[in-house]
Amino acid sequence: MLINTITASVLIKAGHNSLRNPITPPVYILQNAAASGVGRLLTQVALDRGVRPIRLVRSHQSLEKLQTVLPGPPAYSTDDSNWKEQVREALGGLRLEVAFDAIGGRAIDDLASVVDDGGTIINYGSLVATRARTFIRSSQIMLRLRASPL
Repeated sequence: MLINTITASVLIKAGHNSLRNPITPPVYILQNAAASGVGRLLTQVALDRGVRPIRLVRSHQSLEKLQTVLPGPPAYSTDDSNWKEQVREALGGLRLEVAFDAIGGRAIDDLASVVDDGGTIINYGSLVATRARTFIRSSQIMLRLRASPL
């Protein structure tokens, strides 16, 4: 579990570094695969630092489990056709500048459609079995974090 904790901490740091100054609270993040080990830790690290996570999972079953294991921040299933509207409602008109993607493929496109112009999508995994071609608006940045020797 230690590597997951390190991964979550590095992700939050990368997300923080991508924010434009001045940083004005509250800061929201959007994360998919929120029920995964790294996803749950990312939520906890974000909360510990005063960041407000909005969590996404693929199914209603995962959503119920996540809300039982880690209640609190808003969580939505991407099985719902209106999940993007639900995310926008949770933001209450505030900006969404950072999203974390553990899935890859079309999931990146979905996050890009919700993140505000100039925002950042940080991809740290590829849970999809097939490689989909992804197009992101030119105003958005995608980072791929890779392990590097210390």
